[in-house]
Amino acid sequence: AGVMPIIFAQALMFLPSTMASFFPPGNGFGDWLQRVFAPTHFIYSLFFAFLIIIFTYFYTAIAFNPGWQLSQIKRMMRDHQYNDNLDEVMDIESRFFSQSQQTAAHKEFLTSFREKRSPDYHNLS
Repeated sequence: AGVMPIIFAQALMFLPSTMASFFPPGNGFGDWLQRVFAPTHFIYSLFFAFLIIIFTYFYTAIAFNPGWQLSQIKRMMRDHQYNDNLDEVMDIESRFFSQSQQTAAHKEFLTSFREKRSPDYHNLS
């Protein structure tokens, strides 16, 4: 999932302090939000870790067949790691992308998206 879950989690961690700023100074609830969701507080760390775990699971679940994508990236890196011609590398990447759109996994992804269900990559041939 890379850094995307951390970015999503961090974006949500700004919400409590933003909400606290809407309360007048000295308000009990606003002060509590500011204190508990300060980056040095234990609750902040727990909540942040929880959000990262949730977003990692979510992002991995919606990713387009991550195992297949990883094998394609590794193959491309192995086969073309010494190629210094940027135009040729872009052409190779373009061909890999076109090939990935013609797979059964891509069709399953699009179908599941239209049907609003989770993709099932296990029974693909």
